[in-house]
Amino acid sequence: MKSLLYCLLPVSVFCISCSSNETVSTPASEQEGTSVAPVVTDSATAVANWMAYGVPGDMHRVLAARAGKWRVQILSPAPDGAVMETGTVTAQYTMVLGGRYLQAAYSGTMMGQPFESTGLTGYDNSKKVFIDTWADNMGTGIIVLEGNYDPATRTLETKGTAVDPINNGTCGMRQVLRTIDDNHMVMEMFTTPQGAAEVKTMVMEYTRM
Repeated sequence: MKSLLYCLLPVSVFCISCSSNETVSTPASEQEGTSVAPVVTDSATAVANWMAYGVPGDMHRVLAARAGKWRVQILSPAPDGAVMETGTVTAQYTMVLGGRYLQAAYSGTMMGQPFESTGLTGYDNSKKVFIDTWADNMGTGIIVLEGNYDPATRTLETKGTAVDPINNGTCGMRQVLRTIDDNHMVMEMFTTPQGAAEVKTMVMEYTRM
């Protein structure tokens, strides 16, 4: 009990400190001669909110279902409708940090070259969204996507932006991961270049090993 109290006390102080510095933005024309009271959360609520933010829930169990080793076939759709296999990799998924995040490690070949990547996926209890990150040895950037899960179709759809090194700009990115059953998944990746329509750029077919 004492150890729990010692853990919660600094959290409470931190939450109160953050809350006491939070103010409501007021237009400049209305600021003269007025004062805005800071929003203060009582310590019990602050601790409860913080604890709820850190507890893994149902959405984290959705991530945990992916844990394990997978064989991944990577396919690239062509504009004419043809599909070309561009690589085969192995993916190892591991739940880390007390079941709060799913860590991914990929290794294999892509377009005849050695390929490796890493990623971290989590569910933010406060924002109510999944957050997915991706980095690999074919670039120097980190892709960050956010989205939601549909339990009826077992589909996780995330969106964001990525660097477009070819045009020295950015492009929209959308990723759709559909769980077929406990041993098979399909991920589709789409990009939207600036001033152009969305195109499907990659399909990854997962089979549990």
